[in-house]
Amino acid sequence: MATEVKNILEQTQAGIFRELIELAPREKRARAVHLVEQYGEIARAISMLGSSQHGARYASCQYPIDAIVLLLQDMGRPAPAAEIVEGVATSGWRPGNDALNRGNVKKSLKQYLVGQAKSKSPIKQVGDLIGLIEWDDQIFHNDLSTV
Repeated sequence: MATEVKNILEQTQAGIFRELIELAPREKRARAVHLVEQYGEIARAISMLGSSQHGARYASCQYPIDAIVLLLQDMGRPAPAAEIVEGVATSGWRPGNDALNRGNVKKSLKQYLVGQAKSKSPIKQVGDLIGLIEWDDQIFHNDLSTV
């Protein structure tokens, strides 16, 4: 049920995105794409901040890797390790000890990227960015600031 709702919302969002871009004159479409993508990034960031201030966003996650995967899904893009560590540590996963959380998240990243758990890892690293294993490598090379 939740997956169906998510799919419907994503399809609706994509339709709105296309319609907004088509409203822009052809010579300004690249700029329109950039602004719409920036708006989406800011909306996700605000949502994540609101979640961490109003309860433990990732409290249901038993292990750091579960919180890492959820954070990446929420962000919708690959991120540097430092951003992931900070995002999980301050999001409410295991509230009360952000320093310990940072250490646990760093260990989990290492374990799933180069350690014993690499063969069953739900994440991968391309260059300096970490993302979900199912994401195409091209997303790790897209630079939205140049659109």
